[in-house]
Amino acid sequence: LAFPSGLGTVFAQTERKADIVFVIDTTGSMGGVISNVKNNVTQFVDLLASNNINARLGLVTFKDIYADGYYSTSNYGWYANSTDFKNTLAGIGADGGGDTPESAVDGLEEARRMSFNTLSKNSLSL
Repeated sequence: LAFPSGLGTVFAQTERKADIVFVIDTTGSMGGVISNVKNNVTQFVDLLASNNINARLGLVTFKDIYADGYYSTSNYGWYANSTDFKNTLAGIGADGGGDTPESAVDGLEEARRMSFNTLSKNSLSL
């Protein structure tokens, strides 16, 4: 993993803080790839740390609310400590789901409702 060209310069000029939420499909159809998803998220988190970026990490998982129930979307909250975040991430698995589409919008809405830190005027959008 690498940051896009020129991003290092932008980070050098800012406070190096970020709120990042990972929204992950954990239905059974992800069974063959959930390990890869978790490995990639872990590598990204490690890359942030190695670039001295103070990231508060959030985790939301979603399923298929019709097959798995209305409360099958899980908000694990914010983690200031990357080790705690990675331990929680390691514990998620893929199961459930049905023939109807997964509830990605429900997962995104749960992430949107999280209490993000106020961004400075030097905020960066990718």
